[in-house]
Amino acid sequence: ERNSPTPSNGGGTIKIGASRSAFKPYPKKAHATSLPPPPAPATHSLDPMLLRLAKAQAGIAAASNNSSEPNDKQAGAGCIDAIHWASRRLEERRKELGDSHPDIAQLHIELGDILLKMGKANGDALPHFKEALCILAAANGERHVSTAPVYRRLASIFKEQGRQYDALKHYKEVLRILRRSAGQDNEEVADAICNIGVIYMNQGRVRDGSLELRESLDMYRKLAAKARRRASVDDSRRDSGLLVNRSLAIETLGFESLSVDGPGPRRMDSVEREILEGQIRVLCHLCVACWRLGDADEAVGWQEEAMDLETKVFGRESDQVATSLLTIARIHNDVGKLPEALQGYETALAVLKRLHRGPKHPRVALTLNNIGVIYSKQGQSLKGDSARQLYQLALLMHEEALDIYRCTIGGETSDVADTLFNMAVCRDRMGDRLVALDNAEEAVRIYVATGAGHSVARTVQATVLVDRIQAAAGKEALMSADRGALCTVPENDIR
Repeated sequence: ERNSPTPSNGGGTIKIGASRSAFKPYPKKAHATSLPPPPAPATHSLDPMLLRLAKAQAGIAAASNNSSEPNDKQAGAGCIDAIHWASRRLEERRKELGDSHPDIAQLHIELGDILLKMGKANGDALPHFKEALCILAAANGERHVSTAPVYRRLASIFKEQGRQYDALKHYKEVLRILRRSAGQDNEEVADAICNIGVIYMNQGRVRDGSLELRESLDMYRKLAAKARRRASVDDSRRDSGLLVNRSLAIETLGFESLSVDGPGPRRMDSVEREILEGQIRVLCHLCVACWRLGDADEAVGWQEEAMDLETKVFGRESDQVATSLLTIARIHNDVGKLPEALQGYETALAVLKRLHRGPKHPRVALTLNNIGVIYSKQGQSLKGDSARQLYQLALLMHEEALDIYRCTIGGETSDVADTLFNMAVCRDRMGDRLVALDNAEEAVRIYVATGAGHSVARTVQATVLVDRIQAAAGKEALMSADRGALCTVPENDIR
């Protein structure tokens, strides 16, 4: 016999080798049924609305990635559902809390965000943000940190509406609040300075905008260095722990063949990623600023630095890297560095084809068009068969781009008109003025029908007039020459 406590009576003896019937099951506790049910987990009042907003955003993202009809319907249904729920919740909370409670301001902000996602910044979202700002300013003060996100949203709306003065005023208010509450070395402060620089550029104050962007870039670089140091310390601690555990396992289990690896590659956390994305944004705007100021070499340097960070953050095969390649190639094209521009466009074309899994994409067509323009420019500096071969290559690129555009975005767009105009230029330089005239006239018709690209349309119309004058004298001669050629062909050779 052996004494051992039993769960049923708290003690007692049982015999080793006793039958199974000697072991009694655990008795049910008498007070278990008398306990009240556990309270439901506390949920925030905005969680259902945020869930609907997340669904709406997922639908919008799906629609933007694939323009198929089901995704568009899903996005619209998700947004409408979120708007109805948020509006109903807003009215209910107004009855409970009144019109001036901070929770009402938060509901106005959330409802405005949904309307922004639907592209209704002009009429519907703006009043909600203004109402939220009035409530928060009355409750906490106009310079309270809670008003900064509302000022930022209002500034972005004014920027989209073209109200640059109002946007600049609100961005400066954001910067003033954040500098007082968060300090100087802060990601939100750097973003606000960047936004002010962009507004200066939109107003034509490119040099002032460049100075603001450089200040923002310095802040982002300091923040990125701090994030890297912090992440390096965390990774060294993690790798040291892994090495110690691995060594103990080898010593304990005796696996002599098990090798201890060194520390792996450093992983990027979300904070460092957000900082690098902000730095990329500033570098791209600096590239545009230097480009507009006439310093092409510095513009290329900023864009190349942005591309290096994009490769680190998004990967080599990404839309961001492809966009940087296209920007650098365009700058080289503008300053006359055609071989460098051609190389950049071809590299971007390869990335886009792999990224979009085939050539049938509008960005692929745009890149093909740019390559064709480079070939056409190179042909101008040559004569004879060499020039004609380059014009033929350019024409092939434009024709492929035209087919892609008509398959993906339709035939009556400004992109199609641009392609037709490029084809007209190539054919005119090749001497095929009749077909060039047809391409140019069709381009003018599309420009006029779409109402886009008026300056380009005037250029096309002038080219058409020149072509008409040049072709008028030779049109009848060409037609008569064609008829004579048909008449001289033996009858048995006509197919």
